[in-house]
Amino acid sequence: MTYDTSPASPQRIELSGRESLTVSGVEDVDRFDETEIVMNTSLGVLVVTGDSLHIGKLSLDGGELHVHLWQPDDWSIQTEQERFAPKVAEGLPELCFSTLRTTGQLICIKRGETGYYPSDWDTGDKEGNVELADELNEDLGVTPIQRQAMEIGSMAGWDVPGADPKHYEESYSGQTSCANFEQKQ
Repeated sequence: MTYDTSPASPQRIELSGRESLTVSGVEDVDRFDETEIVMNTSLGVLVVTGDSLHIGKLSLDGGELHVHLWQPDDWSIQTEQERFAPKVAEGLPELCFSTLRTTGQLICIKRGETGYYPSDWDTGDKEGNVELADELNEDLGVTPIQRQAMEIGSMAGWDVPGADPKHYEESYSGQTSCANFEQKQ
């Protein structure tokens, strides 16, 4: 008797005419409804989302799942990691500088982290720190919009609308100084 000791076969995901999806390597379908199909595959969990999804054929012997996409323009396929991991701060720099509004202390904000870090470059002067934060951010290529989003993200969480720079782009396009940006709010 021969046993197959080869690693899991490569997974194949095939889309036909943006209406029919075939996934190979399917070991089990965890759950499904018209808006989501969660399946265990040889390479891990895969999630298909959309409107009006319909499982046309499921063959666990052959490891294939056929899905009809009734709304071909509104669907996605992601790994479990992609689906359930928060999209932390897309479009934001790794770090930026800001000042505490109450004391004027110069601080550093790191993308994806809660709170802030006091900066060793603090001048002790509130107005001087605002100017220094603007200069440091300009050197780093950080825009006032990105700075504002970083401030909100560090305080309220990176998954809130205020932590997304796109939230501010229409209202504050063309701003070059963070000091002016803060006064307009």
